[in-house]
Parts: sequence; C-alpha cells; structure tokens
Amino acid sequence: IATIVILCTMLFYSDSNIYDRFTKASEGAGTYQISSENLRMVFPYLTAVDVLSSSPFFGVGISGKDVISSLSTLPIDPSDAFGNNNLAALFIYMGFLGAFLFIATFYQYLKRVLTSFQLIILIILVIALTQMMGGFESPRFWGYVFIFIGVLRVKAITYHGLHDGKL
Repeated sequence: IATIVILCTMLFYSDSNIYDRFTKASEGAGTYQISSENLRMVFPYLTAVDVLSSSPFFGVGISGKDVISSLSTLPIDPSDAFGNNNLAALFIYMGFLGAFLFIATFYQYLKRVLTSFQLIILIILVIALTQMMGGFESPRFWGYVFIFIGVLRVKAITYHGLHDGKL
C-alpha cells in the first residue's frame, strides 16, 4: 500500500497537468460553476442538505425529482443541482431514517454472503461508485454493485475450495 501511495504522489507532482487540474478543481469547488467536480461532489450534497432540512426522515422518495427542484436553494438549473452522486441521492430520496434502514438491510444481506475483508473491499468500491455514477434508481448502478458482489463470492468459493480440497 505504501508503494502505491508513493507512486501516486510521485505521479501527481511529476505531471504538472495533473497538479494544475487538481488545483483548478479545488478552486472551482467554492463556486457555482458547472464542472465535473461540482456536479459529482458539491451540488448533490448541498441539495441533500436542502432536502433533508425540509424532509429529514423519509426524504422525497424515488419519484420526488420535481420536489427536489422546489427545495433546492442553489442558483443553478435543478437538474444540475441534483448532480450524479448516488450517496447523496440515497439521502435525498430516502431521508435519514429510510437511508439507515436501507443500509442496515443491505449490510445484513452482505454479512451473510461475504467475509469481513470482502465486505470492506465492497464498501470501498460502492462508495467510490456512488461518487462517480448517477442513476441511484437505475439497473446500471445496481448491476455493477451486484457484479462486484458476485465476483467476490466466486473468489471466496474458489479460494476455500482450493484450500479445503473440494475443487
């Protein structure tokens, strides 16, 4: 892990284009400019705060996109305010209580089918996916999540089969 961190740090500082891009992105995060970072990391969370201040327990529901535009205080187009961030969408759609129940149920399912290490790997992958992909209610996002679960399950079964003499 240390080697990966060192290589990434060297790449980051050795390529001025990456450094310049990172600097530009961090400066744009405090503005209402339409950028990839703002659409994925800033606007969705600001919108989530607006929605949760009005409907904290159960959010606006999956079909509440029209309600989101009326609750958002951002001075930009409502479709841009919602952004492409599924973690923020989880809280916008389901609120605190609904998101807690959803996460708890999903966690209980995952605990039954994955080892602790695989669960941590999956959580990291899903958190990364939620920051990059929109479409919380789309089959595409959930298809990727369950493909990762399947790959981890097959790896676990294959590993235990090889080491237990069952394959």
